[in-house]
Amino acid sequence: CEGRDQDQLKLIEGAPKRLHHVCFGTRADEIAQIQTTLEKEGATIVDAPAGIGDGEGLWWRDFEDMLFNVRAAEDMPWNTEIPYQVNTPGEKTRIGRRHEFFDYQQIRPRRLGHTVLFTTDRLRKRKEFEAIGFRLADSIGEFMDFHYLASGSDHHIIGFVQSHSPALQHIAFEVANADEVHYGGRRMLDKGYIDAWGPGRHAGPGSNLFHYLRDPWSSCVEYFADMDFIPEGTNWEPEVYGPGAYPDFWGPSPPRQFNTNFEMLKPGPERV
Repeated sequence: CEGRDQDQLKLIEGAPKRLHHVCFGTRADEIAQIQTTLEKEGATIVDAPAGIGDGEGLWWRDFEDMLFNVRAAEDMPWNTEIPYQVNTPGEKTRIGRRHEFFDYQQIRPRRLGHTVLFTTDRLRKRKEFEAIGFRLADSIGEFMDFHYLASGSDHHIIGFVQSHSPALQHIAFEVANADEVHYGGRRMLDKGYIDAWGPGRHAGPGSNLFHYLRDPWSSCVEYFADMDFIPEGTNWEPEVYGPGAYPDFWGPSPPRQFNTNFEMLKPGPERV
């Protein structure tokens, strides 16, 4: 990602397409305790898989054979210099000049912000991740949870959607502002990628601007900006948003297939 000297996403050749693993960073002195906790939760500690690079850190498979990795990692800087000035009622910061539009051909994400996974048991997944330092931020009914880090993080670092099998629902890249969310999504559509949902702003979990697009295997990739942040020590009370709640403050309504688990469906003419 722009200005960030750290792999955010790895692609491994193979068929059919499936999620390989999800990786987290932590301090080196925390890994032993995480392993002890995971073993108490029934996770299986495994060797690093072959062919994925350095293979460092702690690897485990959970109750539905989903693979995770946690490794020692320092905070990695990214490009935070955003020349974006907005005129609002009573406060004019862009004076005597036009709004600065884009002079580049593509949006460059700053970092991978969060991952959302399908799971066969949302509550068991919640218990597993709360044991290693995550906290519940909000839920949507009884089918989706959002989790942040107790040490302070975005509203959600990882989320889980109830489904018939474990899989990837979406990955989300942070961009600078509303213009980049809109422009990035439109550029992807102009290149022939399939729209999934957006642009809009969530009315519930995260409050962020969003635009989701389908990757070539029908998982989703999201551009997002302006997400809620929960500092360490905040007395955050999770909310459960019911079926009647609006999932977006503005923007199109979510398509019926947005939370369809395509990863485990058999190929067919409509999936080609």
